[in-house]
Amino acid sequence: MTKVLGVEWGRQGVRVNCINPGYIKTPMDVQDQSVGDYTDTDITRRTPAGRFGSVEDVARVAAWLASDDAAYVTGASVDVDGGWVAYGGWGNY
Repeated sequence: MTKVLGVEWGRQGVRVNCINPGYIKTPMDVQDQSVGDYTDTDITRRTPAGRFGSVEDVARVAAWLASDDAAYVTGASVDVDGGWVAYGGWGNY
């Protein structure tokens, strides 16, 4: 949908982009951000950045996409996941 809308609205100056956040620590996290039987350590070990993302990590990408610095970016999906998808996520043990 992001690509289609980016193409459809591009000539009108509308930019359409998508942010795909990975595992992000938020104030809602009490102790840990586990997924099923997986713990924080399991997740960070499989993340090339070696840590969870922060709300600020995602906010910086959103601010950049909204800025004139990204004026020529449309139809893009940006993974903000510390390299999780590139590494293979759960499939890469």
